[in-house]
Amino acid sequence: MQRNTRSIASSALIAVLAVGCGHTVELPGDTVTSKTATTPDGDSADSRPTPVPDTAVTTPVPDPTPPPEPPPSTSQNTLPKGDVPPELVGEWDGDGPGPARLTKIAFMADGTAALYDNAGKTHFGTAVVSGSAMTIYIPGSEMIVDEWSIEQFEVEGYVFENLMLDGVSYVRQISGG
Repeated sequence: MQRNTRSIASSALIAVLAVGCGHTVELPGDTVTSKTATTPDGDSADSRPTPVPDTAVTTPVPDPTPPPEPPPSTSQNTLPKGDVPPELVGEWDGDGPGPARLTKIAFMADGTAALYDNAGKTHFGTAVVSGSAMTIYIPGSEMIVDEWSIEQFEVEGYVFENLMLDGVSYVRQISGG
């Protein structure tokens, strides 16, 4: 008797919860509970009872939308092949904390580039020059230069070259001293 009472009480609780959510539930003993719904026009409409078996099993439905793909990683192997003119090859000193934000930038003959930042980190990538424009690709980022140029100057017997990247100066000494 106690087990039957628990079963009826459990069924009644499920029915109350389901009816509260607008569902129709059939209780043991052919008792049917329904709820009156209101249409968007404000009219009343009786919902028809639908029997629910005691052994109803809910199977989760997989989400049809696949999770988003992570962005492709940029590694040294996926960077474009570098291409720089011979006059760029070598190391150029930046102004550190100034607008360059690099202490040094280096170009190798194979188009490889190394950017030395103010935090002491070195970022390797490739540089591609097309006319007066340049793009330096490093894993996960790129530095686009709309205009670059090199000018030579002399100070007290020392000869320097000034590399301008969009108005930011990098310098190297080529003779003297």
